[in-house]
Amino acid sequence: MHTKAQLRAEYKQKRLALDVDSRTVLSAKLLRHFEKWCAGRAINCVMSYLPFERWAEIEMSPFEQLLKQKNPNLVLCFPKIDATQLLAVMPKDNSFHSDNPFGVNEPQHYEIIAPASIDLIFMPLLIMDKMGNRLGYGKGYYDRFLATKAPQAFALGFSFFEPVDCIADSYEGDKKLNACITPSGVWNWE
Repeated sequence: MHTKAQLRAEYKQKRLALDVDSRTVLSAKLLRHFEKWCAGRAINCVMSYLPFERWAEIEMSPFEQLLKQKNPNLVLCFPKIDATQLLAVMPKDNSFHSDNPFGVNEPQHYEIIAPASIDLIFMPLLIMDKMGNRLGYGKGYYDRFLATKAPQAFALGFSFFEPVDCIADSYEGDKKLNACITPSGVWNWE
């Protein structure tokens, strides 16, 4: 068993070690599995995220585009950090900036979206375990958002890697994923 700190360091390095071609091939596999996963699902509002490029996060735009093709009226929103909480915001234009404390791009001009309207949240992660515990970057924004603001939303992760057996120091405040898409398929915990 590994702790969050050990896994966080290990999987940051593993993801950074993937070259562009490998990430492209793995992303195409994720997209194929996602297309099968979302067939027949009614998704009207999704909270996605802009990838944290310095950590080689998965590019979410192909997944967003696929949902937009299935539902042209899809509401697409993004996270914005406001002090100690996460807000769901819909950009009013294409102006994004990275002045939050972590250097993550966020919409500059936006409308706040009611969390209760969100059907699906794309969950950023480094790795997950076989019980659906997600390992993010350690600040707890998504855990708090899901627990208090959007408990009805389906939490979906995407990972270039298969789950580890167990994240040793997971606790009840860590919001579990409902499912995670990996290159080999879909892990479901719903």
